[in-house]
Amino acid sequence: MDALRESALSGSGDALVRLGEITRDDPTVFPHLIQVIRVFLNYLRLPASTDTSPPEEFYTLLRRAACYFHGLNIALQSPQALEHSKSAGLMITCPQIYPWAVKFLQHYFIDSNLPISPLAVSATTVRIVELLGTLSADLDYCEKMRETKGFVFSMTTLWIYGIRAGQALVEDVVRITMTHILQKRTIDHEVTDALSRVPNDVVVEICTRVVASEQDPNSGYDAGIMFLVISTMYSRSFTRAFISCHSVPWICRRLAGIAVKEEENASYARLFQVSLVYLQRAFKEGAGRIIEGLDADVIPMLLEVQSKLEAEDREATLIPLLHLITSYTLYRNVLTKVWKAIYMADLGPAISEAGPIGDAWTILKETTETRWEILKDYMAAGRELTRCSYPACPHPDVGSKRTLRRCEGCRFEYYCSKECQKQDWHDGHNEVCRMLQNCLRDGLPMLMSKRERHFAYAIIDKDIQDNTQLIEELKAEKLRDMDSLAVLLTVTDYTPVPRKLYIRIDEEFRRSENLPTEKWDAALKLGKEAGKDFVLAIIPQGTKAQALLDMYPFDFDTISV
Repeated sequence: MDALRESALSGSGDALVRLGEITRDDPTVFPHLIQVIRVFLNYLRLPASTDTSPPEEFYTLLRRAACYFHGLNIALQSPQALEHSKSAGLMITCPQIYPWAVKFLQHYFIDSNLPISPLAVSATTVRIVELLGTLSADLDYCEKMRETKGFVFSMTTLWIYGIRAGQALVEDVVRITMTHILQKRTIDHEVTDALSRVPNDVVVEICTRVVASEQDPNSGYDAGIMFLVISTMYSRSFTRAFISCHSVPWICRRLAGIAVKEEENASYARLFQVSLVYLQRAFKEGAGRIIEGLDADVIPMLLEVQSKLEAEDREATLIPLLHLITSYTLYRNVLTKVWKAIYMADLGPAISEAGPIGDAWTILKETTETRWEILKDYMAAGRELTRCSYPACPHPDVGSKRTLRRCEGCRFEYYCSKECQKQDWHDGHNEVCRMLQNCLRDGLPMLMSKRERHFAYAIIDKDIQDNTQLIEELKAEKLRDMDSLAVLLTVTDYTPVPRKLYIRIDEEFRRSENLPTEKWDAALKLGKEAGKDFVLAIIPQGTKAQALLDMYPFDFDTISV
């Protein structure tokens, strides 16, 4: 053993690996190994100087570095090895090892932008990340990683490289390391900086690769989901790219596959928790993303996942998702899909669960059923949108049997004929349509179409009718300390769950909406002439709400949609 130790102290990588194997089998050797590790670090030249060496020496130096990290990692594979290494002095030495690893990764993956085809560079990289993955499992060693300048930045960059280059081993080990490190969010800026350096075309490429990746059935973590969750947590560009490349149905299907597994562990519970947080973020983008989720059976998936979550995680992640879906049943396309999902699913166990989670499922079910009945009555009464979007339409007939065609560009306007659509295009819709299409490409939420908005007014109308007495009481209370000439607005706010109903005066509304005085005065005049009240409906639309102001009672033949 003395001869082996002396050989390692002289710079022999093979001797160091062999010494690591002996230490793995005999923990009492750890102090000798750590002494060698400290001395051997002097034989590791910085990457920039290694590149200037002759080819043969270049490969020798990189192989020596690979042996250094590999030998230490082997020694740490026995039970209690991490604890033994601390008492032997590795905790004092690792603040010197980590910076060397950072400089290596910085040089080859960030600064020089060299192709990583040489086997020596790849082999050394693998050995580095394997050791870091082992050490990151220990809280003390992991904390030292967080304290090392540039460590998280380099590892994030390496993770991106591993995905793009198809280096599965590098990607997997780096993911594990990053998962441990990011349990304490003290270095968020380094992750953000690394992600922000990625060009947009590469961001799209990486996100597309992740969504197209296959799940490892033997892994406790889903590598693709973990990268998606972490990258979207720190980067708006990755969030936009992932949402745009249809990650919502992908993650719903992946979670459904994991949820039906019999085994349960902390890794799966954590995976479900962070995935639902991402789904919540995606669903906030608007009805289009919720429809993607519904088409991928998000309701059955949530029913399966619910039993895998702790009570506090259910309230923190599942309830906001259910409330988002509930609020968007104001959209006709969402409503029809939610009703079908609820009709096919067994909600009994979920609804019967005590507390907020059971209440959330109950509200979703009852709201959907109520609005589904409104939709059936709406269609039976022939109240559907029949007015052509072309202002000069030569066919003013708005009979209930007329079917309109939707503009497939903006998905907002509806026309009674090709002729009207063509004429409106030349009269100005072309510019509006292109603007709306650009908004969709940029990831902005899709507008509620005229057809959907027309039906939304039917829901608003029913809510007002059902609460006539309450509205009158609220109006009387509002006028108690105000000028009797004040104009009152009935506000139905559909962004929270359950929806809110309250009264505002015209001055409050005009200030909050920055409405020009002349425009509001003109609206007031029309309302008074028609003998009508005003209703302000606030509807969910992506990350922002949309306010719809109209006179009440509604005229469904001429309503401004």
